[in-house]
Amino acid sequence: MQLSLSFRNPDRFCRNFTPIRRYHQTDPLHQQCLKLKDELNDRETTLPRIRQIEQLVNQLPDEERNFLRGGLVSRYANYDARTDAERVFSLCSPPGARMFYNMMSCDLRHGELQSALDRFGQMLELNVPPQNNCWGLFLNYFDQTGNLMQAYDMFSRGSGSKFPPHEILWRKLLGAFINSGDADGEILTYRKMKEIGFHLDVAHWTMFLRSLGEVGRISDMLSFLEEMRASTTPPNNITWGIIFSALKEAQRIDEMVNLFHQGKESADVLGWNVVVDTLSKSGRVDEALRIVDGMKGNHKPTTVTWTTILAGLGNAGRWDEMRALFEEKKKIFKSPSIWSPMIKSYGERGLIDEALSLFQEMRQVIPSDAQTWGNILTQLGHANRIDEMMAMFHSNKAEIIATYKSNAWNSVLSILEHANRFDEMMSVFQEMKVSKVALDVITYPIIIRGLSRSKRHEEMEEIITQAHQRFPKSGAIDAAIARGRFLRRSQ
Repeated sequence: MQLSLSFRNPDRFCRNFTPIRRYHQTDPLHQQCLKLKDELNDRETTLPRIRQIEQLVNQLPDEERNFLRGGLVSRYANYDARTDAERVFSLCSPPGARMFYNMMSCDLRHGELQSALDRFGQMLELNVPPQNNCWGLFLNYFDQTGNLMQAYDMFSRGSGSKFPPHEILWRKLLGAFINSGDADGEILTYRKMKEIGFHLDVAHWTMFLRSLGEVGRISDMLSFLEEMRASTTPPNNITWGIIFSALKEAQRIDEMVNLFHQGKESADVLGWNVVVDTLSKSGRVDEALRIVDGMKGNHKPTTVTWTTILAGLGNAGRWDEMRALFEEKKKIFKSPSIWSPMIKSYGERGLIDEALSLFQEMRQVIPSDAQTWGNILTQLGHANRIDEMMAMFHSNKAEIIATYKSNAWNSVLSILEHANRFDEMMSVFQEMKVSKVALDVITYPIIIRGLSRSKRHEEMEEIITQAHQRFPKSGAIDAAIARGRFLRRSQ
């Protein structure tokens, strides 16, 4: 397994090298030390040259030799020349924290965990502070090898030592458990941090709670939420949004509503929208409406809010209320995503003229999008007003092309195919190509079905070839091809 264990400027061990003061700047020994230091700092220095430098270092007085050996250990470790690094390391008395770090890095890259742990124990025995990078080295190793509980055990044992891991490293350990989806490890780490006296910031609290919610540990999430609320770090708008979303997924709606009323002032409009959406989709539209009525100031209803509440009224069969609410608020609706569902609702109830009128009214306020064009053309087709649909399509083609999407085109193709108007269908299909409208996994099945039904088998096979080239792994296209060829055999 190839491990990526980070170094902190591994080649710059001598950055703070200070010449030995008893030598004058022009002293030959001083100049030799500077030259060797520069070579060891140079990333281009080769391994054979480093071995030559080692021989030169061995000839220096003790003070200079011991200092430059630290650089040799760093460079040998950087080259993964573990035997060479070990040889020089054994001659250092005492080794410094950087030497230990480099040797432990080399051990871990070679998979020698026990050797690295023994060196770490030796550091503590010699009262050499391991510093954050040494603790972090083992955390990275255990994280990459999928053994985070070993990191937890190591940190726990070290928490009572003379050189315990820093609070930042405990937060990194918690983050590693969160990223791995190990909820038990997260909880253990949090409780140990609390025992030591460390505190989570709002970002780590939020990640912790979100992770518990994502793995379905809702009761644990709610329990720790209460601890967060009792701490000096209260939930923020992101925290509340995550809590509401987790309860929505778990269908624990009563608890979500209860917590919403407790934390709604700290939640943002996204969190409010989650609650409105959940209540609307679960049939509790009146509760959703009461929440929307209370959305003021920083929590004013957004496009998502209104779309959600209108859909909730429609799904509950409360058409008159839906229509009245839309008429009351439509002057503030500046997004097609609100108008389009209403236009579709009118059409589905057979109120085609009202749908057309609403569509034209929308176009006076905001540009039409691809979905809205698709809706209105589909409603005309379903009402068997196909000629009117085609006239509308052709007279507004430039505007439809400007949406850069195929919704309206696919709607027209589908209506023409169902009406057995195959020549017109193929004419529109060719216009799509000329206009460079994207042909998608909805377009091709319609054309394949229409050509199969009209017994235009050669054209169908040509289209099948094009579809396969463009979408080689589309289930929808494969199913349309299978049906088309079956129909061909049965004709």
